[in-house]
Amino acid sequence: MELHCQPNRMKSPYRFAIHYVCSRTLRAGRIIVCNDNDTDHDGIPDYADGYGLFDLPEYQASTNTLFVPIVFELPAPIDHERAKVRLTYDASDPMRVTTNSAGGHLLPDSKKLRLWTKEGGEARDGRSAVEGGDFLAAGEYSAAEFGFTNESSCVLTYYIEAVRPSEEVGDLRILFEVQPDERAGFMAADAVRLTALQMQYFGNPNGWSIFQLDPPPSDETLWNWRQNIADGRAHLADPCRTEAVDWIAEQERQQQLEEPTKPLENYIFTFNGVNFQKGTARTPIDACTIQRYNGATKRVIYWKNKTLTQPGSWEINAARRAYVDDVCGEIQ
Repeated sequence: MELHCQPNRMKSPYRFAIHYVCSRTLRAGRIIVCNDNDTDHDGIPDYADGYGLFDLPEYQASTNTLFVPIVFELPAPIDHERAKVRLTYDASDPMRVTTNSAGGHLLPDSKKLRLWTKEGGEARDGRSAVEGGDFLAAGEYSAAEFGFTNESSCVLTYYIEAVRPSEEVGDLRILFEVQPDERAGFMAADAVRLTALQMQYFGNPNGWSIFQLDPPPSDETLWNWRQNIADGRAHLADPCRTEAVDWIAEQERQQQLEEPTKPLENYIFTFNGVNFQKGTARTPIDACTIQRYNGATKRVIYWKNKTLTQPGSWEINAARRAYVDDVCGEIQ
């Protein structure tokens, strides 16, 4: 008996709204993104759409919504007519989603996953599979109820949806157990571990997706999380870091002309408990790069020119430091 995730072979331009990637660590398991976008732009979050939550036309389909395939295999010689299976996972009942007075859609509890017999873009029935629907609730099923109807149907491809993010890496688990017949207990078991991430798309003026690019260079950057990261890193490198390097070099030239005994490496600049110092792992160039990423043109670290009455000095621009402080607040 085998249970495993398969790569989601997606061809839609929205293919990373929900996606699968192989984790680089065993602890994370399979990584998926929460289905909390509005992929078909109908005003209904995807976790409440496409399965008939309400008897209204807009709730019957969720175009371009994609789930992560999961494959269940029940090999011979297990008797499909006598076998039972048990599914254990953090199941969120889709039909218990409610709405509030503001028109928002509220998940019923803190549970994070759903398993479906159909892909997200197909019209689904939100009722449990034992009631004739397409939702696989946690619990026990006869092999037939689960979909193993005969010996030729020993491999089933179903679909995972995440509706809430993980609280810790690898904290979600789908366990599949088999009872071969009434004489035995549940003995054959396999499981898959997952980590659910929440993809923040934001929008103007806060930027789009993981790297909060505003505007995103292309549709691919908006919907493809890998491309979003690649474009965000490229933007950090140039113009952000390139301009920061030039800026600090210019400030150091000015400092050498005015106060050669005050080299930059002698000074520490602290943002929200994080220190930046020339010659260390975090430099003034890094701080200026972070600030430039937010769109600022005046730099957060600068050489304050000497005057007739005051010597020159290295300074933090208090009016420009908030974004760098915010970013440094995320460093653990």
